[in-house]
Amino acid sequence: MNTNLRHVLGLLLFFLAFSVSGQDNYWTKTSIESLEGKERVHRSSMPETYQLFHLDLNSFKNVLENAPEKGTFKGKSPVIVDFPTENGVFEKFRVSASSIMEDALQEKFPNIRTYKAVGIDDPTATMRFSITQFGLHTMSLSGKRNATYIDPFTVNTENYIVYNRKDLPRSASDFVCSTQEEVELPSLQGKGSSLMNNIDDSIHRTYRLAQSCTAEYGNIFANSGTEVADIQAQMTITINRVNEIYERDLAMTLIFVANNDQIIYYGATNSDPWNGEYNNTTQTTIDNIIGNANYDIGHNFNTSGGGSAGCIGCVCSSGQKGSGYTGSSNPTGDPFDIDYVAHEMGHQFGGYHTMNTCSRSGSGQTEVEPASGSSIMGYAGICPTNVQSNSDAHFNYVNIRDISSNIQTGTSSSCDVETIITNQPPVADAGIDFTIPKSTAFVLKGSATDPDGLNTLTYNWSQNDPAQAPGSGTPQSTWTQGPLYRSILPLDSPNRYMPNLASVINGNLTPTWEVTPSVGRTMNFSFIVRDNGSGLADGIGQTDSDLMTVTVDDTSGPFVVTSQNTSGVSWKVGETQTITWDVANTNNAPISESNVNILLSIDGGLTFSTVIASNVPNNGSAQITVPSVGPITNARIMVEAADNLFYAVNQESITIEEVEFVLAFNESNVSICQPNDATYSFTYNTFLGFTETTTFSTNNLPSGLTAIFNPTTAVSDGTNVTLTLSGTSSLTVGSYDFEVVGTSPSETIAFDASVHIFDNNLITPSLTSPANNSIDIIDPILTWVDSDNSNTYQLQVSTDATFSTTVVDTQISSNSYVFSAASSDTTYYWRVKASNTCGDSIFSNVYQFRTKSCSVCLSEGNMDYDTGTTLVSFNTINNPTPLTKSAGYNDYTNISTDVEIGNSYDLTIHINTDGNTSAGTFVWIDWDQDCNFDDDEEYSLGYAINVADQPTNQSPLSINVPNDAVLGATTMRVSTRWFTYPTACGSGYDGEVEDYTINVGNLSTDNTSMDSAFNLWPNPNHGEFTVSLNSTNPQPTKLTVYDVAGRVIFKKYLQAQNNIQENVSLAKTQAGVYFVKVSDSNNSTTKKIIIQ
Repeated sequence: MNTNLRHVLGLLLFFLAFSVSGQDNYWTKTSIESLEGKERVHRSSMPETYQLFHLDLNSFKNVLENAPEKGTFKGKSPVIVDFPTENGVFEKFRVSASSIMEDALQEKFPNIRTYKAVGIDDPTATMRFSITQFGLHTMSLSGKRNATYIDPFTVNTENYIVYNRKDLPRSASDFVCSTQEEVELPSLQGKGSSLMNNIDDSIHRTYRLAQSCTAEYGNIFANSGTEVADIQAQMTITINRVNEIYERDLAMTLIFVANNDQIIYYGATNSDPWNGEYNNTTQTTIDNIIGNANYDIGHNFNTSGGGSAGCIGCVCSSGQKGSGYTGSSNPTGDPFDIDYVAHEMGHQFGGYHTMNTCSRSGSGQTEVEPASGSSIMGYAGICPTNVQSNSDAHFNYVNIRDISSNIQTGTSSSCDVETIITNQPPVADAGIDFTIPKSTAFVLKGSATDPDGLNTLTYNWSQNDPAQAPGSGTPQSTWTQGPLYRSILPLDSPNRYMPNLASVINGNLTPTWEVTPSVGRTMNFSFIVRDNGSGLADGIGQTDSDLMTVTVDDTSGPFVVTSQNTSGVSWKVGETQTITWDVANTNNAPISESNVNILLSIDGGLTFSTVIASNVPNNGSAQITVPSVGPITNARIMVEAADNLFYAVNQESITIEEVEFVLAFNESNVSICQPNDATYSFTYNTFLGFTETTTFSTNNLPSGLTAIFNPTTAVSDGTNVTLTLSGTSSLTVGSYDFEVVGTSPSETIAFDASVHIFDNNLITPSLTSPANNSIDIIDPILTWVDSDNSNTYQLQVSTDATFSTTVVDTQISSNSYVFSAASSDTTYYWRVKASNTCGDSIFSNVYQFRTKSCSVCLSEGNMDYDTGTTLVSFNTINNPTPLTKSAGYNDYTNISTDVEIGNSYDLTIHINTDGNTSAGTFVWIDWDQDCNFDDDEEYSLGYAINVADQPTNQSPLSINVPNDAVLGATTMRVSTRWFTYPTACGSGYDGEVEDYTINVGNLSTDNTSMDSAFNLWPNPNHGEFTVSLNSTNPQPTKLTVYDVAGRVIFKKYLQAQNNIQENVSLAKTQAGVYFVKVSDSNNSTTKKIIIQ
């Protein structure tokens, strides 16, 4: 017992000794005035906002002596240190020593020390900092703020400036990146690939860095007698900050090689090896002095005002790995460390440029940021039109994708030292794809799981459309390709408002770098989750990513709130108010949003945390009861799609006042069928201690109606009251407004109500457009005569006159329907039935129309250099063609093959690059036969370099015929383009285009008997349906529901029994076509279902 007690006490004292309590031991707030007369450290720019602190550096070092060496133990460091933030608040971090030198070099420079820290108060925060003869230098990243720095402010290293990256002013840049971005990465995947590389293998990769410098660079930092140590210290400050990002985003650390001091130059500038050329000279110098076998990546610092990686993705590659350089006339601080060094080294590890239009020079799959871009691999601040002055400290999804592929399985995977870490990766979920209305704000909503916990996670949504934008300036709402939304820093929220919520609140849907599309288009988005090291001592991060697509429908929108848009609106707590919005066709296909939520903000639109109505019909109007949140003067209303991403807010602030009593109606707008009575229920609620007797009455009640209240008066809070209106047969069909009034000795308050009278004399709808037997209809809009005696209509559309199957069967409240799912060159039959609270009419007469046939876009290359396709092999198609052709377009539509829905077929493409260059190939198949090559109909066959009649690097590619493919003949287009990837409708480029015919056949089932035993109903439905399977040989059965992209949205394992009957609930699923599959160990079958 005593031995165990001593052991526990000993451990407790150990951790107490290693923990730091409070910042008073070493930090003291100071001011610019108190530092007058002290020599300041030269800075190229001063932040606009900053804090100044005095640091007792010796006391600080004493605390750090107890910091455990990173990698020597698992778990969390017991040493806790306080660091000030840019707003003067202290945050606690757990600190471990983390040398970035090989042991032999560290022994040469014992006073150059580096450390890793992870946040306690802010679990998303990480930090690297160094202590050298130049003092303390820190860089901290967080999901709650921009990068934060602490630098020496006075030369005596006693006083420090603390600032945020965003507060640095814009400064003129002398930097130009000269890296040639040719297609060199074997791991580069086209955008049609489903491969998504992540930093998710729980491996920490260490690379040996040979960091050289010119004498011009060295002379800036060298002091007499300590020249090499001073230069090495400055290099360490820079690389330590680079490592902060690389460890978080890429799980890698750069460490200086043991004899790095031998490639440091200073003194006479003509005594170093460089004479204006850096790539080859750096490679040769490092190879000769360090030795090829003794380093993994080589780099040079100079003052040239430019940079070049020498090659892309060539770390570990002999003869190339040491050719990178970065130069600046002021090679210190954030722009040099992050914008330039992290950028050029990012190239060396396999990252391409991300800017879409400004000096566009990425891989063809990475130009996903508008204009100059703003992440590390962009050109922020150095290439107009600039998104911002300097780069944000993070890698875009496309860079993490490409770099992770290179360091895990590519060229740069062969020389690193790999250490297994305990940190497990997160799992990202971007959700399903959505269709939204044009000119309408939306919010991307992600989620994640992590076995190590969620409190350290940060999230980053980015647009993922590398196609070149139509213009070179700021994004425009009419662009149909390229990025509209800028990249932003990782945040601690998994949701991103598009555009930012503050702009929407101010009525601006098109702020400069977040532009809401006003036309139909497709936008792809990446969602990447970082765990920031999960709070463990080594702080080595893991990532995961997911992709999703937002389609903007040109026939819907803008979705806007149409009420409370003028100043001076005042509400009283508890009263009934009406919120209206323009549905803008969002209740019809392809969006088919049936319900909306109505939210209230009480802080001017910063947050919308109060739900005042949930899942109300998306019909343009809803009554709400004003909640007890007053008194406030800056309330705002948001109407959001209940099962989609889009939303809108009202334009002006609302005042909410407290009152003595309210009549809280369950429903103040009642519809009835004559001669039935109209019944209303409300609750009498009191506030502010009100105890007077209130009497109920009506005002402006239509003549002929009689109102009866039960009870007629109320005193107590929470009294339930019923109002009955009789005599409805005396009124004609229509809607009537009136007031329900509460009167007390001191207050009279009126509340709005209405009654809608229907009768059973329903008129059969009369169809108006398209006229019966119309032909050549494009984008059909179905309309019929509206009736005051109808509140909904049932619309049915079929491809046969008997309506044995329907392509549309829906209930709508308006008298028109945009039939966006119509196929070309097809005859359709349609009819409409009217409904109200009394019943239904009979169906209308059946009209028919035929849609116009369409043709795919023209596309043609040129064969000036014989870059083209030499073989197409797909199912039974096997078409070899000559290396040289006379035309840039070849029509092979007389060559066809038959495919079946649900089956997969290998596609192989051979190409000719016409010499030692590269070419890429894309294939499109118009599965929905709308004569457009949509994004989900595009397949990347990759590229090839220096070949003649050889396969692309993605051949053979398995092509799955989508479950919703339209039956019949359609077009397959094969395009090959020199040096980059083609577009579906491009012309005039070096390359060739070929068209073929694909005949799509019926869905094959794997087992006829299982197919006949499998039933589901109702179909169509609203997300609730039943699956039945009768079997004479019962086995465990898997029930799976897929969307049209093949993604699993529901899965359940069912026990073996003769008669399986399973109820499936997908009530929150977006409307559309889905596929239900049942399978056992021997058989499977699939059926299509429509959710409305």
